[in-house]
Amino acid sequence: MKRKFLEDLGLEKEAIDSIMAENGKDVEKAKADYEDVKAQLETAHATITDLKKNNVDNEKLQNKVTEYETEIAKLKDEAAKKDFNYRLEDALKSSKAKNLKALKALLDMDKVKLEGDKFTGLEEQLTALKESDAYLFDEEEQQPPQIGGFKPTNTGGAPKGITKEQFHKMSYSERVELYNAQPEVYKQLTQ
Repeated sequence: MKRKFLEDLGLEKEAIDSIMAENGKDVEKAKADYEDVKAQLETAHATITDLKKNNVDNEKLQNKVTEYETEIAKLKDEAAKKDFNYRLEDALKSSKAKNLKALKALLDMDKVKLEGDKFTGLEEQLTALKESDAYLFDEEEQQPPQIGGFKPTNTGGAPKGITKEQFHKMSYSERVELYNAQPEVYKQLTQ
């Protein structure tokens, strides 16, 4: 409200002053309320902006967590496959396989499962392959036949396996035994 408006109405100066004072109180109160609401609005806008920014960070963080979980699952799967393959190779080596790669190609891997530390379905297939494709496996080692005959005596030189240091470390009874069994060797070592 303006003073001129009240003067045009024909009000006295004292009445105009009291009306203006009351009106001023109301206006000042309204201005204070306006400033308070304006500050609250600015705070709310700042909070919303921060939340939007943090929400973007949360989304990025959630995406990273999802990526890492996927990577961990992938690495666990790869580790399980490697463990399976290493254990399979050990099992094939213990079955005396000559060529692991060729033998793996002949196995029906859908029937081979690793349960704990043992394979199921592998032994049956290996037994069948040993019968049908024996060339893939080493034969049982047989000792070469012992051939009897003349054994040459020591033809001189240092005795095999016994050095002078070893001779000096021998006990008395060991030296006597060497003297009785191989007098030439004993003689060479004592010189």
